[in-house]
Amino acid sequence: MIYLVKKMIARISDLFYINQGHQITDEEIYNGNGNIPVYTSSNIIKGYNNNSLVKKEELPCLTYQTKGYSGVISVQKSLFNANNTAVLIIKPKFKKIINLQYIALLLNKEFKNILTSESGVSYLNKDLVSKIELKLLTNTKGKIDIDLQNKFIDKYNEIIKYKKTIENKIININNIMNHELNIENYQVITMEKIALLNKGSNKISEENIYNNFKKDGIPVYSSATINEGLMGTVSQDFFNNSNKQGKASELTWTTNGYAGVVFYRETDYLYSEKCGRIILRNNYQEIINPKYLKIYLNQITYKYKTAESNNGKLDILHMSNIPVKLPINIDGKIDINIQNLIVGKYEKLLEIKINLEKILLKCNDKLNI
Repeated sequence: MIYLVKKMIARISDLFYINQGHQITDEEIYNGNGNIPVYTSSNIIKGYNNNSLVKKEELPCLTYQTKGYSGVISVQKSLFNANNTAVLIIKPKFKKIINLQYIALLLNKEFKNILTSESGVSYLNKDLVSKIELKLLTNTKGKIDIDLQNKFIDKYNEIIKYKKTIENKIININNIMNHELNIENYQVITMEKIALLNKGSNKISEENIYNNFKKDGIPVYSSATINEGLMGTVSQDFFNNSNKQGKASELTWTTNGYAGVVFYRETDYLYSEKCGRIILRNNYQEIINPKYLKIYLNQITYKYKTAESNNGKLDILHMSNIPVKLPINIDGKIDINIQNLIVGKYEKLLEIKINLEKILLKCNDKLNI
């Protein structure tokens, strides 16, 4: 938590009354002539009627979803009605010493522990909610302290605002890195002329990796994108006896799933039958930086994948026909120095992004999310 102070334990039933309305039919909404909004479970106004789940004097209050989007909690400041919704109405003696946003934050965590599920639908049981015990901030006399709650919320909102700023910076960097390079002078060559393309071995399996596992050994990659497709690591002997061996400084791409994502491989590796391998041809090895090729391909492969599976497919045939823009010098020759300059700038952006993501983790830790 953000503050390390004394706390007291109180049950929800000690602090609040819990109300749940009946299911509102479309007919009731249609025939209603009021101006009280009726919300759907996704917080969209479905219509209006003249009944509210709370009275004006009971506002503000807390509401939470009891079915479907169960556990979603918010502070409600105006009259409303909704299906699958319960209301926590604060008892009069606690009104001046409880910050509802503070309680909402505590409940967000507690609800996760008591959610039930039936046929894929989540539920929150009223009796279980009433028995939830919350740790409330107290002063030196052991009394519930509204000032400490307010300070907690102010700090919390400050971190949320800072976190949003960091997230926007990461979005901006991603937009820059994913936007197709604007190259003024270039030569276009298709991938089939630039590189040899193949796919991995059908003998790569989880069982083989398990039986030949070696910590810090040779990495094995699949067509997944999580953790850059790493399936595990195997012994040098298993690598040496494999018929399809990837080499350091090569590229691979995902042929299925999130098709078209290209990775640069720092070390020797093995790769599965749904993982594509890009091997620069001899006449291009000295004039094309594979890291430049990775950057460029990741910006355009989405245009060439098919919709044969959930997130598309980019097989060897599709990759072969992708045209690549290669920067040229004043003599019209492919210029690796310009490629290196571009790679340097992108690596700097990636470094900034990684540092920002570390800051996000620290924010989440402070928010105790």
